[in-house]
Amino acid sequence: MMRRVQFSLKHGLDFLMALVLLLPVALFVSILGLILYLDSPGPIFFRQLRPGRGGKLFGLYKLRTMTPGDHTAATPRNRDGSLALTSDLGGYTRFGRVLRRFSLDELPQLFNILKGEMSFIGPRPDLPEHLELYTEEERLKLAVKPGLTGLAQVMGRNELPWKERLQLDITYVRKYSLLLDLKIFLLTLSRLISGRGVYQ
Repeated sequence: MMRRVQFSLKHGLDFLMALVLLLPVALFVSILGLILYLDSPGPIFFRQLRPGRGGKLFGLYKLRTMTPGDHTAATPRNRDGSLALTSDLGGYTRFGRVLRRFSLDELPQLFNILKGEMSFIGPRPDLPEHLELYTEEERLKLAVKPGLTGLAQVMGRNELPWKERLQLDITYVRKYSLLLDLKIFLLTLSRLISGRGVYQ
């Protein structure tokens, strides 16, 4: 019962915070978009399908950080068949490197939060190709909305193997509380300031 109340409060807080941040974030993203275009002419945003709550696909928004077309290029796979997520900045534009270093390319996902597709805090959404690799236990990750940042990100991001990140996502779902969200938020700020552990 208490968890249900906390999840309800979480969803309400997500919407209110996103609404408050909408104007300043939109202005900031507009400035970033202009710099991005001057550095590398082409689309400012790109949209990528990701699995949300219950595995339902939604369009996740990001600022483009690579040269046009590179975002859709084939990604190397790990031995377990999962898509390799590395911190290699090959193919990134000059300004794209800055955006990735501080995860500023994720800011357009505020609109995903307003649409009710994401939360500020929650498991980061994998690519649709990953779903077929989930075990029954790992599918528990899909019980909640994906987030801008999550427990796996503040505990290591790409420094951790994919399966370890999944286990941290499951831990988040099982031990969820608003206090845990607050801890993740504060740790995320620390990570962003230091620019450590950036993931693609």
